[in-house]
Amino acid sequence: MNSDRRPLKSRKPILIAIVIAAVLVVAGLIYAATMAQRTPEVQLTSSTLIHGEGFLISISRSTPWDDFTIQLHDPSNITVSWTPSSSRLDKGITCNYTDGPKALGSLNVSCNITDLAGNGCVDQMDFFTLIPGPNQAFAAGMPYTVTIIYEPTATDVCEISFIA
Repeated sequence: MNSDRRPLKSRKPILIAIVIAAVLVVAGLIYAATMAQRTPEVQLTSSTLIHGEGFLISISRSTPWDDFTIQLHDPSNITVSWTPSSSRLDKGITCNYTDGPKALGSLNVSCNITDLAGNGCVDQMDFFTLIPGPNQAFAAGMPYTVTIIYEPTATDVCEISFIA
């Protein structure tokens, strides 16, 4: 038994408002889920250092370091990878994290990451350096390639080459 004695016509605007609100909530949830998986745009600027190569990061949105893998490919297409740890770069102040050395053929290379904000996320102006081991160097005049992979979608988001 219906206790609301108003005619259906007078309840119609309330029903329409409830349906619109439900549609907006569902659309908001879908949008939030889509944005969480949206692949960020990444650009690298390379700079030769006294002992290694530096890379300045430009990114479209703040993204956890855990979401990225940094790959270095040598001229014979041997690859070494680093997956940074957000927890090691989330200290509230500028953080440095070194991973390696790792073997790239006969060359040992370390990846040193600097998170300027110390928030565990890749933001504008964060950077990393690739540093050969003691008494080693990248092969002079040879091309190397750095690839950044966004792990949630397994997408190569940036690639840059440098000549040692």
